[in-house]
Parts: sequence; structure tokens; C-alpha cells
Amino acid sequence: MTASTRSTDSSRAPDIAAASAGNGRGLARAGGLTKGAIVGGTAVAALVAALVGLAFDLWPTLRPDPRTQLGADVRVRAIERNVSLGEFMRRKLGSEGAYRRWRARFVRENGAAGLAFQGEMVYVWLSVRGYKGRDVTLNWSVYDARTKARVRAPVETERRQSLASLEAPTDEFVAEQWIEPVYAPSRYFVRIEIRDGATLLAIADSEPFEGLRPPY
Repeated sequence: MTASTRSTDSSRAPDIAAASAGNGRGLARAGGLTKGAIVGGTAVAALVAALVGLAFDLWPTLRPDPRTQLGADVRVRAIERNVSLGEFMRRKLGSEGAYRRWRARFVRENGAAGLAFQGEMVYVWLSVRGYKGRDVTLNWSVYDARTKARVRAPVETERRQSLASLEAPTDEFVAEQWIEPVYAPSRYFVRIEIRDGATLLAIADSEPFEGLRPPY
């Protein structure tokens, strides 16, 4: 019985060896497919990354904001003289309907006289970093160029403008702001501040300019 058992095991040995060899080749083939899939997946991932990067270049508003840099730069590019508050708001609002609604509210709260006051229209260049989807404010004030003292004007308006929901991690644009009239013989300059709440991000002064001729 012992001999017979050994004979039976010996006869099966070649089949077992052949099966083992076949399994080895199957595993090798499976390993080859896995490597190929990894290589293909890597290529697809690289292509997707390249397409995403291209989309961010073409449409910067889609780029997420890493907020690794927070800051701003500001410059006064130009000052247009003798622009009335009414004319400034007509330009800024763009549509006649929006202007009429604003004018009606202004007249109701302040009277119509202020619409005719001639002031300065200031063009302010800004570059803001790290504030996508957030607000910063543009504050302004007028100073006497000789004494460097802040001056008050005959028409006092809100001295800040909210620049809301910036569209890209680095947003660059020109803002327009009307400055209350200040009169000769003094010379003046405008100071622009960009703030995040109480934090001052950037500051710039305009070149000095002559006061306007008084209307009386």
C-alpha cells in the first residue's frame, strides 16, 4: 500500500509542476496588465492636470485661491476735473434706469443741489492678492498739499467704496471714484487707502492739483 501510494504521487507530480508553471505565467501576465494600467493612469492624470492648468490660465476666476500671499498695490493713474456727482454716477451705473433710481433716492435723502457740484473723478489702479471671493474697501480723503492737513469739502459723501467678491487669486483692475469739490487758491492731493477691515493693505497719494474755481 505504501508503494502504491508513492507511485500515485509520483505520477501526479508532472501535472502539478505544469499547473504551477501555468499559474506563474498567468501571474506574470496579470502583473504586466497592472503595470500597463498604472502607466496609462499616470498619462491620463498628467493630461487632466495639463488641461486644468490651461483652463485656469484661460479663465483665472476658476483658479482656487491658495491664500499664500495677502496684499495689495494701488496707484492713482489720473484725475479728471470738473465732473459733477450726477455725471459721475450716470457713467458709473451704466444704465439710465439704474441712474434714475439712484438719483431719486439721493434727492429724497440729500436734496438735488449736491448733484450739480463739480468735483474730481479719480482713476485708481489696484492689484489685490489673496482675496478671491472676499471684500476689500477703497477709502479716500483730500489733503492740503502745503500743510498736509486733511480738508473737508462743501459736499461730504461716504468716503469709502466696497470692492466686493474679487474674482481671482490676483485681481487687477481700475476703480473710479468721485472726490468732493475743493476750491482754489489751495492745491490738494488725494490719498487712497485699500483696507481689509482695520488692516491697511496699501496706500497711495495723487500728484498735487489746483483747487476748482468756486461756483460763486
